[in-house]
Amino acid sequence: MRKIISILALLLCYTNIIPQASADTTQKQSEYYLNLANASMEIKQYEIATDYYSKVLILNPENPIAYAKRGVARYLNGDCEGAVSDYTKAETLNSITIAQLPMRI
Repeated sequence: MRKIISILALLLCYTNIIPQASADTTQKQSEYYLNLANASMEIKQYEIATDYYSKVLILNPENPIAYAKRGVARYLNGDCEGAVSDYTKAETLNSITIAQLPMRI
C-alpha cells in the first residue's frame, strides 16, 4: 500500500512538472526568436526578421509586440497589406491604436 501511494505521489509531482518545463521552454524559445528578429531588424534584414517574428507568433499567438514588430518588418520589406494586418492584430490584442505602435525597432 505504501509503495502504491509513493508511486502515485511521484506521478502527481511528475505531471505537474512537465507542463511547467514545457511552458518555460516555449518562453525561452520565444525570447530566442524575438532576439534574433530584433537583431535582424538592426542589420536591415527585414525578410529574415519577419520569419523570426512569425516563429515567435507560432509559439505565442497572443503576443501583440511580436505582431507590431512583424508589421514594421513587413512594411519595411514592402508588404503593406501584411503590415496592416499585423498592426490590426496587435491593436486588437493590446487595446492600443496603430498610432501607438512602434514604427521603428
